[in-house]
Parts: sequence; structure tokens; C-alpha cells
Amino acid sequence: VLKAVSPSGVQASMNLFTQWWVLVELGWRAHLSCWRRTADERALCHPRMHHGVLSPGDAAAIVEATEAAASAIGGFTSSRHMDYPTTDLPIASIVESAGELAHAAALAIERASNATTRSLVERCGATAPALKDGFVIKYSSRGQAGLDQHGDACRYSATVALTPPRHRGVSVPAYASLPPQTCERRRSGDATETCVDPRAYPERLFAREPFKWEFPLLEYAEFGLCRGQKCDDLSVNERHGCECAAWKLGPPRDGDAFFDGGGTRFSSLRDVTFYPDVGDAVVHGARLKHGGVDVTNGTRYVLAFFFEEELCMLSQDNRNAYDVLYGTLIFVFLVAPACAWIFFADFGG
Repeated sequence: VLKAVSPSGVQASMNLFTQWWVLVELGWRAHLSCWRRTADERALCHPRMHHGVLSPGDAAAIVEATEAAASAIGGFTSSRHMDYPTTDLPIASIVESAGELAHAAALAIERASNATTRSLVERCGATAPALKDGFVIKYSSRGQAGLDQHGDACRYSATVALTPPRHRGVSVPAYASLPPQTCERRRSGDATETCVDPRAYPERLFAREPFKWEFPLLEYAEFGLCRGQKCDDLSVNERHGCECAAWKLGPPRDGDAFFDGGGTRFSSLRDVTFYPDVGDAVVHGARLKHGGVDVTNGTRYVLAFFFEEELCMLSQDNRNAYDVLYGTLIFVFLVAPACAWIFFADFGG
């Protein structure tokens, strides 16, 4: 006599089927859309300065909350990033430990995140960028002054200046457009070759960097273009309406409110260096090698965001989605046909 299957058993089976199907669907969507980050051209999106992402008041609120949180939990962290550590504090720690200062800081951080996310969609072709990590970095002439050149462990990156620099704007070195930019190896497609002997050109800092195919060196002609011409070849009037209109470094500002040095240098862009003013953001692809120029006087605070495509991040958080997908495909196309062949072969015998 067959016993009826209990309702709880049916429900458990349905739950297992639903979980299996969700993982298969997630794994399949990620398989189709989530190509490797190190091969994604969107992660080479050129940097752009966005002015006024935060007000000076918002920036000051984040700095004040960050210092309050650091005091409450015993200081900043310096071991969260293994290869290129920074003196920083994650957003979650700031919100949890800054007390009455946390609310204003959280609202300002959210505004900055939303603004940089929109830029990634509009400029870099991002589909659904999701925040992977967010933290406030503290650079100081008496502590960690800067950061070596590196690529980030994400698909897109953004930084928002929380304190004002002595100089503001973008510095394009004169040698960025000078030869040698090409040589036999670069003409053959090797984007890791600098074509520059650093002993002959000691001022070209990018020539000292090791580049890889996932973190390549780009040519000057590949960025800073306006109406098909290099920015430096256009008059100020001709640059109107182009991104390169702001590719100039302003004069130094007087006073003790500014830090000296700092800035974000892109070795992948032949040492182009961004000096955003307080509240301004720099948004770029994470495959561009970049680093923090040493602060020589004062303190520089930076709000940093790492972004990943939402679907890719979900698949990374659920690595078994790929395992379930590929296991299902192996069963459907290999195991099941083999079992059927063995069964019918034996039956026929």
C-alpha cells in the first residue's frame, strides 16, 4: 500500500526545486553577461572630474564623523586591503560608531554614491553598478602620505575629495603627447610596453611601472579628445562644451586650509594627474593603473567607492550558482544520455 506523501514533504521538495532553479537562472545570466572583469573594456573607462558632487558642508560632515568613529573604535584600519593597504575606515564603521554625527554623514555618502553611479551608467556603459566597498581614506604628511600605482579589485572606481588641495584641476605633463609613444612591440599589439627607457627619460614616471594586459598603458591620443583633436591643440574657446575644457591645473591657493601634494596620478594615462577640489569626484574604470600622490603638508581625506555590476556581484556572492549551473548542464548533456544509453543497451541485450 502506497502511503500518501505528506504536505510537508511536498513543500520541502518544492523549496529545493525553487532554490535549484534560482541558482541555475542566476548562474546562466551571469555566464552570459558577466565576462571577466580583467577583460571588460568598460573597466578602462577614462577618468572624468565631476564638480559639486558634495557641498563643502557635506564633505566636512563626513570627515567629522569619520574622525569621531575612529576615536570610538580605536583608530583607523590599515589591513583591509592586502596588496595596497590604505589608512581608512569603512562606511559601515562610520555609520555605526560616529554617534549623533552618523546621520548627516550617511546622507552625504548616499548622495555621493548616487551621483557617481549615474556617471558610470552615462559614461562607462555600466548596466547596474552596485556598491561593492566604500571607505574614507586619510592621507597625511605625518602618516600614510600616498599610495603606489595599482588597479582596483572591482570594475569601476570613484573618489570624492573631502578636503581642498593647494592646486585644483588636471595636470597633463608636456611629455604625455611626445614620442616615443610607439615602438615595434606596441605596434604588434603589446599594450604592456612603454617604449620609453626610464634612464633616458627619468621624468616619465609611468615608464617605471610594470603594465599587464589587464592593466594596460594607453596612448595620449586615446584620451583628452575634443571634436577629433587633442585638447592641447585647441584654443580655450574651441574647448567649450568638451570634457577637456577642465584639463588644466589652476594656480596655487594661499592659506592653511589646503593640503600640499596629493592628487590621483594615472600611470595608465602617462601620468595625467587629477586634483579635485573639495566635493568634486573622479570617476574611472578600475583597470586604469592609478595611485595617490604623496601629501607633503597637511591632511587629505578621500571618500572612495568600488563598484561592480550587480549581477556579477550576486554571482560572486553565490559561487555555488556556477557550480549548480555547470553541474546541471553536465548531468543533462553527459550523465543522463550515458545512463539512458546503458539502460537501453542492457534492455536490448
